[in-house]
Amino acid sequence: MSNAQIEAAERELDQCIVMVLRQEPFFGHLLGSVVRRLDQRIPTAAVTLSPLGVSLVVNPSFLMDQLSRPERCAVIKHEILHLVFKHLFRFEAPGTDRLRLNIAADLVVNQLIHPWPLPGSAITLASFPGLELSPNKSVDYYYRRLERHAASNPDLINICARSWTAATAITAAGLTVGGRALRPGRGKPHRQPQTELPANSQN
Repeated sequence: MSNAQIEAAERELDQCIVMVLRQEPFFGHLLGSVVRRLDQRIPTAAVTLSPLGVSLVVNPSFLMDQLSRPERCAVIKHEILHLVFKHLFRFEAPGTDRLRLNIAADLVVNQLIHPWPLPGSAITLASFPGLELSPNKSVDYYYRRLERHAASNPDLINICARSWTAATAITAAGLTVGGRALRPGRGKPHRQPQTELPANSQN
């Protein structure tokens, strides 16, 4: 992307954050302390946590080319809700399947995005019609249900494949969750030196 396009994406991200705050001022204390970054090395958007603070990282092409303005607000609220529910810290538990946990966490927050419209690619309860998932449940509930049906549910396998790609891209970009690299699969998180990405980093 050109510098002009990056600057336009920065302005749009700021504008969408203001829209979310006007509609839902509750999130002001969180959004006010979050560092905002644009980075094309991640596929969509993410929140990351390191000793240097919390960052909201967004792919500028995803933001500008694939989303309407209301959907951009939905993505911002989605990421902030992960912070509200402290989902980042759940990845630290030994033996956790991080991809499955990521899907379970998305199932929780995507039920709370109203009044903003979710992008068509968002993971929702309707993504798993065969599981008959109940609404308004906890991350643990969705994680256990997904775990129980993982081997026999092709929808879960396909979504896991997409999440694997996203998680790999986040790790490759040097972004960390809870001060550790987000690596697909089970086992203890892989230690990685803290990396601060420059603002407006591009491929």
